[in-house]
Amino acid sequence: MEKVIITAFLGAVFISIVMLGAGCSGGGDEIEKNYYQLPPQGPPETTIYSGPEYYSDLSYAQFLFGCNLSGCSFECELDSAGFAPCSPPVLYELLSAGLHSFAVRAVDGPGNVDPTPASYTWTIDITPPDTQLTGNPPDPTNLITATFTFDCTGGPCTYECQIDAGGWSGCVSPKNYSDLTEGSHTFDVRALDAAGNPDPTPPSYTWNIDLTPPETTITSGPPNPTNQTTATFTFTCNEEPCTFECQLDAGGFSSCASGIIYNSLADGSHAFEVRATDLADNTDLTPAAYTWTIDVPPLGMAVIPAGCFNMGDAFSEGYTDELPVHNVCMTSSFYMDVTEVTNAAYKACVDAGSCTAPAYSYSYTRGSYYGNVAYDNFPVIYVSWNQATAYCAWAGKRLPTEAEWEYAARGGLSGKRYPWGDTISGADANYWNSGDPWDNDTSLVEYYAASGYGLYDMAGNVWEWVNDWHSSTYYSESPTNDPSGPTTGTSRVLRGGSWVGSPDGTYDLRVSLRDDYDPTFQSLKLGFRCAGD
Repeated sequence: MEKVIITAFLGAVFISIVMLGAGCSGGGDEIEKNYYQLPPQGPPETTIYSGPEYYSDLSYAQFLFGCNLSGCSFECELDSAGFAPCSPPVLYELLSAGLHSFAVRAVDGPGNVDPTPASYTWTIDITPPDTQLTGNPPDPTNLITATFTFDCTGGPCTYECQIDAGGWSGCVSPKNYSDLTEGSHTFDVRALDAAGNPDPTPPSYTWNIDLTPPETTITSGPPNPTNQTTATFTFTCNEEPCTFECQLDAGGFSSCASGIIYNSLADGSHAFEVRATDLADNTDLTPAAYTWTIDVPPLGMAVIPAGCFNMGDAFSEGYTDELPVHNVCMTSSFYMDVTEVTNAAYKACVDAGSCTAPAYSYSYTRGSYYGNVAYDNFPVIYVSWNQATAYCAWAGKRLPTEAEWEYAARGGLSGKRYPWGDTISGADANYWNSGDPWDNDTSLVEYYAASGYGLYDMAGNVWEWVNDWHSSTYYSESPTNDPSGPTTGTSRVLRGGSWVGSPDGTYDLRVSLRDDYDPTFQSLKLGFRCAGD
């Protein structure tokens, strides 16, 4: 029998093969096989296969590990507390927040210890970050874009954003949005720290996109026309609060506030404009505008504005020539004497040689009246229509038309019996047996209250000549605009009543009453006032 020994080293294993037989070839030989484990070749090496995330929001940690040799045992250490035997997987629970370290070393069969234990460091972070919104669009705004900037404490952080509850998605600062629609929008952002903790109370911002300009309204201004050289305007907008810009006479817009006052304005036409800007910075594209005319009348005259009224006896209690009630329009403003022409004013015309003196110098109860300085500011009487016309021409004026007179007397009131309303007393006007202090004679001009347009004695004191010829049917033929009376006639119209008249005097003071006399007629109850263009 021959014995053949074959040896081989396969890694760390020694193999011995013994072959028994007559030769190297032929059948029936027996082969003996032996395997021997050789001693390890150096200390074991330890590997950690799995553990927690480097930043973890979990208060526990599990590790899986092994070594490069079979039959290893292990020793583990947490946070340098000392190695102790352990087996994979190892689980640590109730860990505190903060930095932690884990180490594990393998020990082989003969007791060789891995001199370089495997280690792993991680942080447990269970405190969520706090998100700060550091930049956002104004509220409201007229921009359809929006940019948001944000930051966090407890970082480093990643972020998730959403707009109008459309769902969270990853984002970075700055976050931009475009092509937003008009209306309300809400932006939310939340930070997530490295451990994955989300901010439980993310900041939210709601703002409004307003693309609609405001509407500006002028709520008050000067009358048109006016004899005042100052003008005050108040205004508002439909989206308060607003800021405003004003301009006068196309002089350029500048910042202003409601209640703005303009002073020392010149005669003529003026134009005021105001435009509002809302909080979103939208400006009214069609500013509110107001145009008016400053018409400073000659001394002693009032401006009567253009306008329309119902002329005639609204109560049907007068004469037939006061009917029908018909609409009349004054298409332009005009001037009217504030008072009846006084003795002093008329005497100036006489002294100038342009007027003839009144027929008589006395009045009903006064032996000396015209030319007596004590009665300079009382109405001139005993003057005819012809004399009244001459005086007005000398003064650069004219007699009013009948329509102008009634329009001015009504003072903006419609359908009233008297210039001030429907009732009368001695406190309102000078008329027969009124109980006033004038003892049934003419009264001082400007003694009683003025009518709506600032005119005195439009009822009572003296009848007043107007320019029109009289016709009892004229009201049925009268044009609507600026009627000037019939073209011919035999008598001229008087209006307003006087201190003497019907039994109690009040009937003659009705604002619609018409009387007429020959143009040459003179009386102690007749006077006049002038008008102008």
